[in-house]
Amino acid sequence: DKNLEKGKEKIEKEGKGRDKEITGREFGQQRAAEARQRAEQRRSEAKQKLEEQEQKVQSNEERIAEARERVKQQWEQGDISAEEEAERNERIQQAEERMEQMREAVQERRRQIEELGKELEEAVEPE
Repeated sequence: DKNLEKGKEKIEKEGKGRDKEITGREFGQQRAAEARQRAEQRRSEAKQKLEEQEQKVQSNEERIAEARERVKQQWEQGDISAEEEAERNERIQQAEERMEQMREAVQERRRQIEELGKELEEAVEPE
């Protein structure tokens, strides 16, 4: 039973290019088409993930702005002390710094995806 499974597995591994009904040229074209399809799929998945990250950055920026406004209002109304205001503003500043790092990472990822797309278009030109 195990030998039968190993035999099937070996046949599947050897299966690439073994279809004698197609020529070498046709096989190469088929493999290239599959490679283009996989590359395009990876590119679209990367774009989707990038869009999700951009939305997350935008929502976090809005939350930070709301927090800063809330602290300002609490200070003006006398609900918090100067020490609490300074502490909260420091935490908001740290969050803004993390957001800037995230924003830079998203921009770098966008640049990489664009370069990958250009390379894909140049390297794989359909006939």
